[in-house]
This record gives sequence, structure tokens and C-alpha cells, in this order.
Amino acid sequence: MGTNFVEGVRKVAGSLGPVSLPIRLVIGALVSAIGSAGVAGFLTKLGAYWYVLYYGVRTPADGIPFVAETAAVVSFVITLSAAAIYLAAWTVLTALRSFKSEDDTEFPTWKRVVLLPVALLAILFIMSGWLAVVRSVGLQGNQLVAPVVMMLAAGTMGAVKRISPIGCGMAMAGLVVAASFLLWYPPTYGWFLRTIGHGGGRHVTVHLHDQPFPRMMKGYLIVRTGTALFLFDGEHTISEVPSKLVGRIDQDTSVYWCLPGCDCRPVAPKPAERSAADWRSEMPKPRTFELP
Repeated sequence: MGTNFVEGVRKVAGSLGPVSLPIRLVIGALVSAIGSAGVAGFLTKLGAYWYVLYYGVRTPADGIPFVAETAAVVSFVITLSAAAIYLAAWTVLTALRSFKSEDDTEFPTWKRVVLLPVALLAILFIMSGWLAVVRSVGLQGNQLVAPVVMMLAAGTMGAVKRISPIGCGMAMAGLVVAASFLLWYPPTYGWFLRTIGHGGGRHVTVHLHDQPFPRMMKGYLIVRTGTALFLFDGEHTISEVPSKLVGRIDQDTSVYWCLPGCDCRPVAPKPAERSAADWRSEMPKPRTFELP
């Protein structure tokens, strides 16, 4: 059955013909993106367990919510964006190559001068849309320039060397999967968690509701699992806070972060808790008056 499916895909790809190179590229990139997204999500989940073991946190059997899904979406967006950019570049290069073969009387110079800026603006428009999508999932565009450039280079080399567009799409997917292995390096995984807001040493304030009087804890969020939050006090202590006791989490938007083993400034107090005695101490004292 698998052989028949592969042969069917080959027949469909062959029926597109040599004229439909961009279409074949998009189809190949789409299939590759779907496959690589699942693989990237699986590799990211394995990287999560190595991350928590590296920093001395209890292994989260319940998993880290949204991490694998976010990695899959990001890899899918990167691959499709690279395919779109390559398609635009291929179109422009094909048009420029045809300019050389056209007679000046059939394609005057002024048309060439007008068409080239329009093509460049189209590429910039596609790239701006890509940046908007990337930022919407919580990443910075400048952190993804290198992977996209690598994928674009791979696709362009495939067009020059007459390699199959399906092969170019597979090469792009391979780059995404290879990049996901970088998350197995704990500091890199910490950056990933800080980016999506699920840990990585971000400074947070946790409001608890397990007592008649509200309490508050401050610390550096190592990781947030499905059932608990793991806070680091900046020195030696890691506190596990059950999620069912958490009422609200305030995250510090500053660039400062802290993880075990780093040179961190301690959070004062560590961890800061407000008990009933604290609330009573803040109440106004009764005033006494002396009679004359």
C-alpha cells in the first residue's frame, strides 16, 4: 500500500510538468512542513525533560502545556515562509532571465525599470507578512533570519542545479528538524520557554488563594507544567507551587532572568509570602491620647 501511494505521488508530481516548477515546490514544501512540524514537536518534548533534569527540577510527568504545539506551529510557519520567499525569488529571477532573451522592441527598457521595483516590493510585502505571523506566535523576527536564509539558499541551489522541488522541500524540512535539536541544549531551551512565557527563569509574582488571607510569592519561573509551577529564589531553593493554588501570575517584562547555576541577584524576600501577621502589621495602629 505504501509503495502504491509513493508511486501515485510521483505520477502526480510528474504530471505537473517542467513548466510547473513553483507549484511543485509549494506542494513539496507543504508536505514537508506537515511532516517536519510533527517531528519538531516530538523532539521539543524530549528536550523539555532534559531541560528540567539539567536544572534540578522534578521531571514533569504531566508534561509542559503548549510547548510541543508551539514548536510545531513555529516550524510549520518557518518552512512555509521559506517556500513563499523562495517562490517569489524564483519568479523574479525567471523574469530577469527572460529579459535578456527578449528583444528591446518587444520589451522596452522602461518596462524593465518599472517591473523590477514592483517585484522587489512584492518580496518585501511577503517578508513583512512573515514577520507579522512570527511575532504573533511569540518570537522575534531577527532570531529566525538565519534559518530562513539557509532554507532560501537551499531552495535557490536546488533551482540552479535542477534538483527536484520536492527534494528542496525535504531539505527545508530537514533544516527545521535539525534546528529543533538545538533545543536539547538547556540554555537554548530556557530561551524558548522565556519566549513563549512558560518559564526559562522569567521573574514572576504568583498570587495564591489557599488561605483566608491572600498570599504572594516572588521568584524566577523555571518551568510551568500542567499541575505545578517551579520557582527559583535566585540562590539555592526551588519551590514547587501547585497550580490549583494559583490565582494569578504576574510576569516581569524586563529582559532580566535567572536559572540555577547562573550568577543571579536574589529576589527579596525569597520567596516573598504575605501571611495574616503581615496583613495585621500593615493595619493602622490605634492612637492613644493622654488626658491633661
